[in-house]
Amino acid sequence: MHAIHRLLAVAIVIEPLAAIAQQPQASLASQPTNWQGVSADITEFKRKGNTLSVRLRLRDDGGKDVYVSFSYDKCYLLDAGAGKKYQVLKDDAGAAIAAVNAGNDEWRETIKAGQSQTIWMKFPTPPATVKSVSLSIDNTPPFDDLAIQDAP
Repeated sequence: MHAIHRLLAVAIVIEPLAAIAQQPQASLASQPTNWQGVSADITEFKRKGNTLSVRLRLRDDGGKDVYVSFSYDKCYLLDAGAGKKYQVLKDDAGAAIAAVNAGNDEWRETIKAGQSQTIWMKFPTPPATVKSVSLSIDNTPPFDDLAIQDAP
């Protein structure tokens, strides 16, 4: 009988945790893209050490599947105040430090209607005195004045 009670107790604790894990991350900024029916949500824009991490969720809110393809060579941060552009970081082999699934610097995927895909990319961090920058992503209008979150 005690084993059944323990099993129930575990199920009561795990079920709410699973529901929390399935909830999408809140957006820091959102906007439509140039892919029909697809919106882009910035879910992380965090500076830690010498890198700035970006998480981007692409949502297909249209009624049909959409093929999305872009190059990280066309993604960058812009510090307008300093007139400085920051490209996606690359490793020693020249591959983008990002969610790459096609070659060294591209991401391609068909996003099913009603579904989303989360990708990530790493940039060199602007100086600590810079509190916001613009993010440009291939085939998407720029996200202007994004506040940089500083990691603890």
